[in-house]
Amino acid sequence: MFPIFLKYKQHATYFKINSSNNFEELRIVGNFFNLTVHEASILPDRVFIADLLDDKGERLEKVSTQEFNEVLADCYKTKIEKFF
Repeated sequence: MFPIFLKYKQHATYFKINSSNNFEELRIVGNFFNLTVHEASILPDRVFIADLLDDKGERLEKVSTQEFNEVLADCYKTKIEKFF
């Protein structure tokens, strides 16, 4: 089942869900990007992961492993990594 790759439909935020307790978030804003690894150590974090997987608001779309990796590689080549 895991990993699962998702993307918000309205903006450039990608998710790689590794398990029910761990995910990576790739946020792209202009010429900057941030890749953050999240460990779900508290209930709100686990609920957020469950919400991503359920997507009842239909705000996400599935992407392929290849697309996620290509976007990430492009970020490292053409953008500046920044923490935000």
